[in-house]
Formats: sequence, structure tokens, C-alpha cells
Amino acid sequence: MLPSDIHVSRMHSLADTFGHAEAEQFAMIMVLALADAGDAWRPISIRDIADFMQRSPLIGEFKWNPLYRPSLGDLYARGFVVVSSTSDTVEFTGAALSILSTRARHPRFATSQASLARIGLT
Repeated sequence: MLPSDIHVSRMHSLADTFGHAEAEQFAMIMVLALADAGDAWRPISIRDIADFMQRSPLIGEFKWNPLYRPSLGDLYARGFVVVSSTSDTVEFTGAALSILSTRARHPRFATSQASLARIGLT
């Protein structure tokens, strides 16, 4: 499963995944930024995320919406990202990747235990 496999084409694409809209909004941004920056699950710098947000037409559509308040802190507080103490990078946890796998575009990434084991999430 790659970041580009995750279906995140709308503001509420990840609704009911991370427990809070602001966390889900930041997760969507991270997935899109990772897909844009090499399409791999890896640590990504806050600068790279901010740069992506500035040039993304999808994110630009949301910036005037008063309900759109993406929050890295919310995602962190819920245990879905790890923030590096030595650099300005953030990375999804295994728990987050397991949840994101439920939003994959391809049926081969179904959320059965066998599927999660196949991609190393169990």
C-alpha cells in the first residue's frame, strides 16, 4: 500500500477514521504530501507539508472554509503520528497506517487480518 493508494480526494475523505475532523484533515494533507514527495510511507518534514499545502489546488479550495482546521497536534495526541525530537519531521504510526488501509482504492487492500498481515500491519 502506497500513499497514492489511499482515497483522499475530498475534504471529508477520511471522516470517521481518526476520531476528530481536525486530525482527519491533517492526515489527508499528510497522505497527499507523501504521495507527492515520492509516494512512500516515510518521515516527512513540516516544511515539505507546508510547501505542498501552498501549491495544492485541492487544499487551496478548503482554506476559506471555516470548518477546515487541520491539526497535527490532534493527530499526535491521538497517537497516530510520531514527531521527531531531533528534526522537523512527522511520520504515521502503524496504527494510523492500519486505519488508512481501510481507505485504499484497491480491493486487494481489504481490512481482513490476512490483508493487514500481508502489508505488515499486524
